[in-house]
Amino acid sequence: MGYRDVSVSIHDASGSLAAHVSAPVALRSPRIESPGAGEPLPRRLTAASAAIRGRLAALTGLEVARVDLRATGARILSRRVR
Repeated sequence: MGYRDVSVSIHDASGSLAAHVSAPVALRSPRIESPGAGEPLPRRLTAASAAIRGRLAALTGLEVARVDLRATGARILSRRVR
């Protein structure tokens, strides 16, 4: 998964920012036991959206109205990543 797999657009939403992010998600192989491996995808996307929203607001100093995430595919991680 690289930067070419990610698409981001930011636009004005009535004076605030709105972002649309499209990217594949990384999923651990069911054979790897790790904390959070069983976290449901919608919950992971909601958490990622909140993190992006906070970081974008911190970087720009502007209000971020929303961040829409779209999972465009899945990358299965077959080994533990450090």
